[in-house]
Amino acid sequence: MTTIIAIAQARNAMDRLEMVATSTREGSRDTVWHAWQSDPDRDVWTDWHPFGKLDGDLTVDALRQHEIMVVAVMGKFSNVRFRFQTGTTTWSDWESLERPPSDGFLRSLALRQNFDHRLEVFVAGQDGTAWHRWELEGWSEWTPMGLPHGDIFGSLVVGRDAEKRLEAFCVGTVPGSEQALWHRWQKKPGSDWAAWDSLDAPPGGPSDPVLGRNADGRLEVFCVTPDRSELWHRWQRHAGKPESWDRPWEKLGDRPGGIGEVAVGLNADDLLTLVATARDGRDLWQRTQAPATDPMPGGWGPWERLPAVPTAPVDSPLLYRNRLGGWGCSCALRPPAGSTSSPSRRPAPPGPGADGPPRNTEDGAGRDDMRSSRQPQTSPPRRGASRPVPMACPGPRARSPRRSSAASPSPTGSTSSRRPCSPSRSAATTSSASTAAAA
Repeated sequence: MTTIIAIAQARNAMDRLEMVATSTREGSRDTVWHAWQSDPDRDVWTDWHPFGKLDGDLTVDALRQHEIMVVAVMGKFSNVRFRFQTGTTTWSDWESLERPPSDGFLRSLALRQNFDHRLEVFVAGQDGTAWHRWELEGWSEWTPMGLPHGDIFGSLVVGRDAEKRLEAFCVGTVPGSEQALWHRWQKKPGSDWAAWDSLDAPPGGPSDPVLGRNADGRLEVFCVTPDRSELWHRWQRHAGKPESWDRPWEKLGDRPGGIGEVAVGLNADDLLTLVATARDGRDLWQRTQAPATDPMPGGWGPWERLPAVPTAPVDSPLLYRNRLGGWGCSCALRPPAGSTSSPSRRPAPPGPGADGPPRNTEDGAGRDDMRSSRQPQTSPPRRGASRPVPMACPGPRARSPRRSSAASPSPTGSTSSRRPCSPSRSAATTSSASTAAAA
């Protein structure tokens, strides 16, 4: 049976949503697949098409850069690789960024853009280390950015603040202290990084953080306690000021049966909205910031139960903004109860009334790159969909593409032509960035 490992999505060169999934099948190499909107206005998606065969329990991330889509994949014991669109219907070959000198397997991958559109890749290892590598004229070497004399646990989450500086978050520990949430940030957009700083931990301890960004640019981080019983959050008091995380952790409540996975993003009213699954995947809950006109602005409304997909428990929620001003949510489906096979993640195509996040010329991607509390992501169902129909899992029996539209991207087009060069940073900036982990 084909098992979905991870899913990412971004807008392609045709300005349509495109999903990239990694899967594994017993006895064969891991495979990368992709599917895209062939007609976003009528909710028509292509079938899954092979996108490459690579080794190593693959993790994937994607974004939009210079009007083209870039995809990066990483195996637990293999190199980080990436490929990019060279035209509306063609893709480059896979290029290798090699593997950071980390002992053990690699467990998280983040692909982000600097203020000048240069790519930067972040990796966390099972041995408690973290590494990053960024574009210059070519690419820098892998540079450590782990905690001083400590270990990173789980994933490294990276966002961009209102001043266009990258900011990284992770759960970690240093000798003599309990686990806490740590963060560090670029001192100036595209420059070297400040030292790690602790954001403490919510009562009960932190888990992998989920990062959101308010409409005014303030970052906000959410953590579920390791026992999945409570959700806590903490936020910047001033937009673009990484030192202004001076508000204590606040509890956002709990749900009967526990909290499974969490996603966060801006809704149509520019208010942060949380969607959380129950631990068993049988329920889906939503909670939204109170508007500025509320008697207690800055607070949150009550939890509201959302309709869950009736065919199976839900998993891996993802939120997005669409071009029509609405917002959507999608979930993957867990395998049927009693299944002896590995879980399959089945992305659902958008439902009626929405067609993806708006373009953002500053970020090079959708306005809110909304991540769930786990790496896998799915394509969003359109607003108002009462029962999204899952697309078939990628696998050897994927059907041939529907070519009803001449504008549909080619699933197999590939070229070795390189994409347009990104602006190179100045010599002074390059020098300082190469010593980013010295602090």
